[in-house]
Amino acid sequence: MEAFSDRRFFGGSQDKIEFPIVFGGTFSPPHKGHLHVLHLCRKLFPSTRILVIPSYHTPFKSISDMMPFQKRVRLLELALEDYNDIYPDDDMQGIEISDIEKFAGKQIATYQLLEMLRQRIDPDDRCCGEFKFGFAIGDDILEKLDKWANPDYLKRHVRFIVFRRMRIDASRLVEMRKRLAEEGFDAYYADNDILEASSTSINQRALPASNISENCLSPSDYMLTPRVSKELKGN
Repeated sequence: MEAFSDRRFFGGSQDKIEFPIVFGGTFSPPHKGHLHVLHLCRKLFPSTRILVIPSYHTPFKSISDMMPFQKRVRLLELALEDYNDIYPDDDMQGIEISDIEKFAGKQIATYQLLEMLRQRIDPDDRCCGEFKFGFAIGDDILEKLDKWANPDYLKRHVRFIVFRRMRIDASRLVEMRKRLAEEGFDAYYADNDILEASSTSINQRALPASNISENCLSPSDYMLTPRVSKELKGN
């Protein structure tokens, strides 16, 4: 994939103010699919900072179905150590884990998260409201994008980086892209290989048991990185 000049895509009206790509999710647990998306972001936008942000809570999962927040942060730290082994040519400069949602202490919408980040990045509003974040998502949520809270904020301040996650019919995907463009959403669509995995399917196996033996691993369990797998087996 072609690497882009990042200033065409993200930033503020003041050149010295950098706005990152946000890669959010429950990460319950993080897996190789997440690292694959992170690596794709790095290949496309090599000089842009990437914030990996675990959700404190999400409307798509009950709290009982998610690992505790601090545990997910710890697993992300371990996953990034494995990232260095899986992608040794990537120096990982600019990849950071942020626990900013912890300070909200509750479920927050994407625009609220981005506004919290904006206040940290540009507390004096030197950009005068003219800024744009990158936001990595999978194409499996495209159909519901216009249902997210405060879509006007998202249309103005976000360039969505959409990665292929589902094997969607080509005509259906074209229709979704067209509709979102007509509604004013700004998006770049990556033509990436699909690495199928979900935290939910892995979590359903990792949470109930105190130990995970090699004999009971399903194909999705192999999507866990070595350090994350070891941590889950031991806890």
